[in-house]
This record gives sequence, C-alpha cells and structure tokens, in this order.
Amino acid sequence: MEEIKAITGFSVGKFPFRYLAIPVAVARLTIEQFSPLIAKISKYISTWARVSLSYAGRSELIRSVLQGVECFLLSILLIPAGVREKIITFVQNFSMGGKAANPKKLLVAWKEVCKPKSEGGLGFVDLNAWNLALMSKSL
Repeated sequence: MEEIKAITGFSVGKFPFRYLAIPVAVARLTIEQFSPLIAKISKYISTWARVSLSYAGRSELIRSVLQGVECFLLSILLIPAGVREKIITFVQNFSMGGKAANPKKLLVAWKEVCKPKSEGGLGFVDLNAWNLALMSKSL
C-alpha cells in the first residue's frame, strides 16, 4: 500500500466521501448524507420566497431549477424516502406561495399537480416515480 501511495501520490481516504458532488459510502446512504441536497433546495426556495412571484413564475422555477437539481442525484442514487418526502414538502409549500419550512394547505391533491399539462396538471415531476425511472436506466 505504501509503495502504491509513493508512486501515485494518492492518499488513503475514509468512507463516506464526496466524488463529483455525489456522496459515496460503503453502505446505504443515510438521510444526513443528503443534507447538502436538502440545504441547496431550501436555499433556492428561501431566496425566491423573498420576491413576489406569480403562481406561473413559481411553477416554472420548480420545473426548471429545482427538478433539475434533483435529477442529477436521482439518476445516480436511490434517494431515501425521508429525503424525497422532505423535498416534496418544500416544493409543495413553495408552490402554494409559502416558504420551504412554512406549511401551506394544498388546494389540490399533489398527485393531480404532478400530472402532465395535457392531462390537467402542472407538469411537475412525481419524485418517487422519477427516481425509480432514472434508476432503472442503469440496470
């Protein structure tokens, strides 16, 4: 091991670590290891919540920015249910005009909101189904 370290200049690391912004661990990743993703989404929402946005503006930010941030990790890792639920809650609260942490009453079932626009929804991605679909491409 020492000889390899001397030749390559590599150092010995420990799990878990981050590689290309993706958490890498020996065992299944915990909710705490996804805290940077949750913090990033919460930061986006808290920044946008300071500005008066229309419902269409909030919907577009959710579709283009938030679901883009999620898509990167969802295509590589199976996200724990607790993390997915927390992200969905943040998106629901923001879409209803609130902040990430301030709950608002949903006026329509979230399943209906996640339908495509052609079916009467807002075109938001169902995070649970999207995670499974993206993970199935790596089989």
